[in-house]
Amino acid sequence: MPDLPAWAVELARQFPVLVIVFVVVWFAVKYLRDQHATHMGQLKERFDEQVKSLQESHRQRVETLTSWVDDLKKERDRLTRELAKREKS
Repeated sequence: MPDLPAWAVELARQFPVLVIVFVVVWFAVKYLRDQHATHMGQLKERFDEQVKSLQESHRQRVETLTSWVDDLKKERDRLTRELAKREKS
């Protein structure tokens, strides 16, 4: 263990409660930092899942709309051919 400076040893002798408070605060900060990191990891996972879900929903809607547009184009072409036949007659 590294040697502590003389002033730190003297401070610990004169104020042992300060050392205890320091250790408690150090552990509390470490605990809170770990909890924060865990919570942020959970939030990131939840966010990634939601983004993936939204992307899939968007993809399905685009496919549906594309299908509708294709059907409308086919109907337009059919009606255009039918109109052209009527005009020739």
